[in-house]
Amino acid sequence: ENWSVELAEQDWLSDTEDGDADDLAQRYDKIKHAVPSDVRKIIEPAFKKIQIDEQMQGRSEEMLVDRLEWILNMPWGVFTADTENFNGVKKSLNDDHFGLEKVKQRIYEYLAVRKLNPSGKSPILCFVGPPGVGKTSLGKSIARALGRKFVRISLGGLHDEAEIRGHRHTYIGAFPGKIIEGIREAGSMNPVFMLDEIEKVGQDWKGDPGSALIEALDPEQNHSFQDNYLRISFDLSQVFFITTANTIDTLRPALRDRMEIVEIPGYIPQEKLQIAKRHLISKQKEANGFPALHAGRTFDLSFCDDAILKMIYDYTDEAGVRNLDRTLSEVFRKTAQNILSGNLPAKDIVEITEQNIHNYCGRTTFSESTLPQGPLSPGVVPVLSVSSSGTGHILFVEVSIGYHPGGRKIVVYGVDASGEQINLGNEIKQSVKIAWDALTSRNCILFDVVRKFEQEVGPMLVSVSLTNLSIAKSGPSAGVPIFLALFGALTEESIRPTSETPLLAATGEITKKMDIISKVGGIREKILAAHRKGIRRVIIPKDNEFDIEDIPKEILEGDERIEIIPESSMLNALRLAYPENTLIKKYVEKKISQKEL
Repeated sequence: ENWSVELAEQDWLSDTEDGDADDLAQRYDKIKHAVPSDVRKIIEPAFKKIQIDEQMQGRSEEMLVDRLEWILNMPWGVFTADTENFNGVKKSLNDDHFGLEKVKQRIYEYLAVRKLNPSGKSPILCFVGPPGVGKTSLGKSIARALGRKFVRISLGGLHDEAEIRGHRHTYIGAFPGKIIEGIREAGSMNPVFMLDEIEKVGQDWKGDPGSALIEALDPEQNHSFQDNYLRISFDLSQVFFITTANTIDTLRPALRDRMEIVEIPGYIPQEKLQIAKRHLISKQKEANGFPALHAGRTFDLSFCDDAILKMIYDYTDEAGVRNLDRTLSEVFRKTAQNILSGNLPAKDIVEITEQNIHNYCGRTTFSESTLPQGPLSPGVVPVLSVSSSGTGHILFVEVSIGYHPGGRKIVVYGVDASGEQINLGNEIKQSVKIAWDALTSRNCILFDVVRKFEQEVGPMLVSVSLTNLSIAKSGPSAGVPIFLALFGALTEESIRPTSETPLLAATGEITKKMDIISKVGGIREKILAAHRKGIRRVIIPKDNEFDIEDIPKEILEGDERIEIIPESSMLNALRLAYPENTLIKKYVEKKISQKEL
């Protein structure tokens, strides 16, 4: 048996020497002019070794032939020309994606630079945003707009360095890394190469894939990328690398430094509405067989804007549009079932409205409570919040004052949670403590108020509660509304004493010196949520003033416009919230006399 296996191996070797070696040599002669000189110096001796070295037998020759096959199959000298028609690129990107102007602008800038310097290096972009905002599909659109080939690999859960850099060719079953495989699959030296979920790359005893990615994504190194299997320097400088991530918090600094971060924060409801009308509805029509021909009639669906907005607000809670797409699909499936079960619609065009959407989607899932229309009780202030999905919400902080026989006590409700929400709860409790100290410490505005209460009544019980427990709380950005609510509860004054008083909401982090410090995230989403709920005055940190540029103009203009007030002082915020309060006026006069204002 061993003799027969050895004989078969010798027959295969003779075939390889006469056939494969000559075939590889002929193929090499055809592409030799496009192969870099340093690569030729490596592969030409390999050909001679196969043809001359009679001692090479069995597996050694097979591995060498496989390696040469891979090298010759690489697209040496094959480049696709970038589209130079700016208007064509703009039209292609706008047809595929609504909004995302910053990302599109970056592509236009790249084309302009490419036009002036054709030999320049391709950019390395990192799209960062929540799931479902279109990061992957945007990469495909960029490749289509530029006229390049597109390759995508997923890095989620990758732990083996060899998956990126390739295996040593001496191992049985060795093969190149995913980057080399992708280049060969594209058939071009300058494809758009997408590395999905780069923040999920791990490491273990098999190596560190992140370190291998640094070489591939570093413009100063990737012109000579080393793959362990090919053992040659491969030029990746013309590859347009695009990476995606849900967050950059877990991305190693060295890797993040190699990339240009482009944030995609998510779509606002008005953008989701346009995406549904321009893309999702037509997609679901095709997927579900509409217009549907049945019983001699042609049925189709028509969605009014209010119905789509109700799906967005009441049936989904996301930064992207995946769940909205599923909700639209549910409407089409329900309609198809009705048609085939004999429950034919009265009209050929089935109109989906805000009033009948529940017949197709059932009860609402994320319905928000409406804001109170009348006066607010003292100690109640709206809070601008953004959920973990990137959607803006309106919460309420409620503060009440009472007597506690065991000594002064401050209790915070609505923030106790497990897992990732523990830190948020601790941050809110810290904001309550900072607000209390800023208001009631010696020489502060409410020091005498608290002292008088405890002299006449006894130790004070301060209860702080955040409503709507189903929504993740905002952490330190709830500091300003907590501060305003504490002041209202201690002075028994309402932020909205009458129904005619415009409702004021706030967001921002505070200090004991009564400063509103640092910028907070999600300003655009928070402002849109406030406008949607009828709030017309909002206090934001001064450092977030530049974020106003990202808010749609229709929100800032017209009869229903919202007034955005950037502030850096909590004292000014108090004057805005309680303009008739005498304590505030006396405190301001005192500070002016002391030349502190």
